[in-house]
Amino acid sequence: MQFNGDDGRSLWLDNLEIFDGLRNLESGCISVEDGKISFVGEKTGHQSPEPSKFDEIIDCSGLFALPGFVDSHLHLFSLAASNSGYDLSHASGTTRNTFQSILKMAKETFDKQEGWHRFYALDSFDLSISQYLDRHFLDELFPEDPVIIRFKSGHGALLNSLALRLIDVTETTDEPPGTTFIRDLEKGLLTGVILEGEELLGAKIPSIPIAQLMESLGDVLEDTSSKGITTLVDASQNNDVSKIEILSEFVSSRPLSPHIVMMPGMSDLSRFPREVGCYSDVYRKVAIGHVKIMLTASSGHIFPSEEDLLSSIRKAHSLGFPVAIHAVENECVSIAISALEKDFISGDRIEHASELFDKNIEDIAALGIQISTQPGLITENGDRYLQNAVDPSILYRLESLRMHGITIGFSSDAPFSPADPMGWISAATGRNVSGTGEILESSERISVPSALNMATYSGAVVSGVADRKGHLRQGMDADIVLLDMNPLTTEVSELFKISPVLTLSQGSSLYSQM
Repeated sequence: MQFNGDDGRSLWLDNLEIFDGLRNLESGCISVEDGKISFVGEKTGHQSPEPSKFDEIIDCSGLFALPGFVDSHLHLFSLAASNSGYDLSHASGTTRNTFQSILKMAKETFDKQEGWHRFYALDSFDLSISQYLDRHFLDELFPEDPVIIRFKSGHGALLNSLALRLIDVTETTDEPPGTTFIRDLEKGLLTGVILEGEELLGAKIPSIPIAQLMESLGDVLEDTSSKGITTLVDASQNNDVSKIEILSEFVSSRPLSPHIVMMPGMSDLSRFPREVGCYSDVYRKVAIGHVKIMLTASSGHIFPSEEDLLSSIRKAHSLGFPVAIHAVENECVSIAISALEKDFISGDRIEHASELFDKNIEDIAALGIQISTQPGLITENGDRYLQNAVDPSILYRLESLRMHGITIGFSSDAPFSPADPMGWISAATGRNVSGTGEILESSERISVPSALNMATYSGAVVSGVADRKGHLRQGMDADIVLLDMNPLTTEVSELFKISPVLTLSQGSSLYSQM
């Protein structure tokens, strides 16, 4: 097999097994012209075009075709930043001395960024580490430089004493709304842990140089393309006009990129219609998506109130935007549903929806709320879920949502979980916990076809791009992934081994191993 990948060439992909985003078509072929799909089906069909008329004919025997995967919720700038910083994900399970050695090595070998030591992806729930997560521990290692360690959860960070002073946080500083400064229970003094403080940190800590950030972002786009992802939805709460301008300039400078949707944050929403566009408009190759609204309980209390949440929803709706409400814990999900019952438009969705009771699911189905969730966390965090007090039967209820006809889109929440669609599909169908062999609520397993749908077509629906993405049919964008194995005939335990060999975006190659 050989694929030239020249832009604008008409393609005939022959001898494929095909899943079109909705159902299995079994064997057939796909033709691509002018970046669009011109035919999908059996090549002997009476409407089948003549293969010889195409610029390139590829024998795809043994390969499996499906629409490009949709990551309906990730954080591009955070992912690029974390990839340019020092990764602490490997520090889990280490002793205090070993963790100190890791930080010392990083201090000596990894360059500071704008004067700061920046670390990412530390598992703050790891009991072997969490017991000494305080600023004094960092002060011993970094007495003269500011340090920030961002947690893998995405909801907190640890700073040393100098870093706290530089962001103007002292023992008497008032907490910004929704943010919590964790204090020592015995002395009542700041530990250096800040929960839900990303707005504060972003405003006070010097930004990573834009050239370095964009170089890392280029690596991110290449990596996601190699995983078969052709649509990325940036769901960051602090997205503003300046960020969409930076992102659109970067994407416009590249010959080819995945399709990118950026959700506006509430704080800058009013500027979008005036300066860059409204929902579903495309600003210099970047589409404008839902309005992202945060509803959290991770700081110890729920923020914002339902009254304030409803006010934000109504503002977004008045400007023609559906909303995407971050709600992980059941209390937050219930409040999000209650607010949407008072003001709902088609396309409104809840992010994560990790804890659901039957009544929540019934209410979501009755209203038509869509869900973007991260099945990969079943595998990654399943051991912690099984150990804590949360009833595992309410976690990531995929089959129950599906049975109620609720539209579910899969996503990664990267950098807080890998952007790996075959990993999502494996987790959703097996629900196996990494490293233990235990299963997190087997009744919530879904079938492989359902998982493929949620990673493609349904992902496009919840992302507002299903008019041109997520479905292999005539007239749709030729966003196509070829896999090296057929997931419909592969054992569930082996699904994670399947890899893309070709990723096409509008008929042009984003990634090829052919």
